[in-house]
Amino acid sequence: MPASSKRKMSKPPRVAAGGTTAVQTLTRRQKQRRGATASAATAKRSCRGGGGGGGGRTARSGRRKAGSGGQATETIDRRRKRWEARFESLRNFVETHGHARVPQSYAKDRPLAQWVSRQRTAYRAERVRLAGGSPKCTYRISADQVARLEGIGFEWAARPQRAR
Repeated sequence: MPASSKRKMSKPPRVAAGGTTAVQTLTRRQKQRRGATASAATAKRSCRGGGGGGGGRTARSGRRKAGSGGQATETIDRRRKRWEARFESLRNFVETHGHARVPQSYAKDRPLAQWVSRQRTAYRAERVRLAGGSPKCTYRISADQVARLEGIGFEWAARPQRAR
């Protein structure tokens, strides 16, 4: 038998729903996060930085689904406390470093870096909502939270705008 016909046969590619192979449906970021499930990866695509409307909430309104009982106020209080805790972490970062530009790869406090990124995403989404549009993200930020962040020198653009 000639050497060319002894090639090792590779496995056929896995076929996802819709007839595309799994490799074709993954984005670069999803390939980096190979540990995530397919549904989680799809949900993350809808909003830069993660999230995606899970946790027993409706995707658009952020309100509790019917039949959840009186847990809505507990969830709101827990979310408010978590925001306050991250805000305090950011305030400590500002006192230490003199600025509020937390790097995304900040190893000392990775949750703070992710939270800062989410605040920027929520701010952009609110601007789209105020302009009458429909953002791809469900993150929310109140005017009070925006004012408090701006009060400690928070910058809404992660990178400064270049002169054109």
